[in-house]
Amino acid sequence: MLEIMKDVSNETNVTKAREQFLKRLNQSDMYFGDEIPANESNENAFKKCVSVKSAKIYCPVRWKAMEEMFKDTYQVWVSL
Repeated sequence: MLEIMKDVSNETNVTKAREQFLKRLNQSDMYFGDEIPANESNENAFKKCVSVKSAKIYCPVRWKAMEEMFKDTYQVWVSL
């Protein structure tokens, strides 16, 4: 994981590499779900998809993207 952080950040110092890597993970282009349909991101979706149960029903693509994000985020944090 340290080598990946160094490669991604172009830093040799582990502390700086970690900081840069975490900044990179938080950039908007790293978010999951580029293909989320408009009906799962509009005002109605924000009203309907307020719980796990309702999100799975009314916003399945957005919910799947969130599950992927949770899984990958967990893997990154466990590796640090």
